[in-house]
Amino acid sequence: MKTKKEKKYFIADFHKTPEEIEKRKEQIDEQMKSVLKTIKEGKVYAEIVSVSKSGMSRRILFFRVKHNAIERITPQIAWLNGAVTAGAYNQGKNELIETGLVVGGCGMDMIFNTLYNCMPYSQARKWNQNYNRL
Repeated sequence: MKTKKEKKYFIADFHKTPEEIEKRKEQIDEQMKSVLKTIKEGKVYAEIVSVSKSGMSRRILFFRVKHNAIERITPQIAWLNGAVTAGAYNQGKNELIETGLVVGGCGMDMIFNTLYNCMPYSQARKWNQNYNRL
């Protein structure tokens, strides 16, 4: 028997009413759908901020252009990868928006791997490696 995978949300204000919490969940869902659409269209820009001394991890920032402005989407990419909960802007002690998402691995294109892991398998199989590096 298949169980529906429940999404985990980060709701900072526990004093909110159930209606406000549901509205916040809907906002998060819409934001994530928008980011997934951007990934599928190949309109994601990535910057590798740093590589560890061992070469086994990278710190990557992700961007997109929306309404003629550059928008950082690193926290959304981190949530879609399962690295943080929705609405969280920290990975460990580091601020995702400023320092980037820490991605472990080497010997392959880690930007592609990170974006590929954001999408459900059925969609990811149809997706081509099409993104821009800064």
